[in-house]
Amino acid sequence: MIVTDSSVERLRERFENEIHTYPEHYHEIDVGRIRVEDWSIKRFLIANDNDENMAFDSMIRTYRWRKDFGIHDRTDQSFPMEFWQLSGVEIMQTIDGKHVIIEVLRYQKKFDELQQLQYQFVAHCLEKVDRLAGETGFIALKDLTSAQHHNINFDLIEFQMIVVDHFPVGLQQIWLVNCPWIIRPFLPIVINFLFPKFRQLIRYLQSKNLFDLFDPEQIPKTLGGLRERQLIMDAKPLAYMADELGFNKELVDVIYQFFNLKPPSPIDV
Repeated sequence: MIVTDSSVERLRERFENEIHTYPEHYHEIDVGRIRVEDWSIKRFLIANDNDENMAFDSMIRTYRWRKDFGIHDRTDQSFPMEFWQLSGVEIMQTIDGKHVIIEVLRYQKKFDELQQLQYQFVAHCLEKVDRLAGETGFIALKDLTSAQHHNINFDLIEFQMIVVDHFPVGLQQIWLVNCPWIIRPFLPIVINFLFPKFRQLIRYLQSKNLFDLFDPEQIPKTLGGLRERQLIMDAKPLAYMADELGFNKELVDVIYQFFNLKPPSPIDV
């Protein structure tokens, strides 16, 4: 879709007035981007068929949500090391340069006390890949190898689908890799029922198909490639972050048991 420079400038001017009137609703990072990055405006025009009024309303909803949800308040180190390990989240690039965010489902399970932190983690990872991808958009790859029913957190999937709307025209495709027969019948049905607009984005792949899309060095070893797991620098174990996350020792112990994880050694005082 063609978006004219004049449309972008008109919308930018309208949003400057909005920011001036309600500065408390917008984060300074987003304000800075709106002022200098056309894509921070253009994507809303594309998503709303160049309807400037609808795009303006959508910008208000999204940029207010970003401030309220704290998108810019967290870093990779805001999340426990175990989140990165269990989710398997990494960002790769296809042969033709598309950014792909991979998520491994087989180690994931729903734990109510972690749900809000998981929502924050999802939004943080989407922001991360969206900034890298820019106007070309990104692909979400779900590694379903050996996944079972209990690995599918439908509340988290619903949140992911809702939050994607705050990254308009960012998500280009959803690749479901090695989807087990026990999951394949009902997972797309649920996604299609709740979010039919994503139906056309879903693509089923096997590990072998990835070699047509990625260099082997970009494919994780768990999917048959050569890529070693990339660890997040300075990420701390959950047990070491308990106080800042508001978790007591009893809850931390339960979490480690629930996910069958070995707790780290106590910190020497």
